[in-house]
Amino acid sequence: MEKDFEKSLNPHLQKAIDDYVQGEKDNVSYLDCLWGEVYGSINSDFWNGYLTAEQADYLRKKYLYAEEQELEMNMKL
Repeated sequence: MEKDFEKSLNPHLQKAIDDYVQGEKDNVSYLDCLWGEVYGSINSDFWNGYLTAEQADYLRKKYLYAEEQELEMNMKL
């Protein structure tokens, strides 16, 4: 089911995600800008009815808040 959340994303959202993932790999200095682009694109698509709330939440958690979740898990150990 989760993989279905990433099928048929609008091209602008897919590009924002791809750019952000590549930026993380390349450790670019403007990662905050790429993060903002993903965040804004998800919100735009949600409010325009292209994503469900569940899809938007999934994408935010996967791409934008995964590191925070990892830190929380490490703190619990």
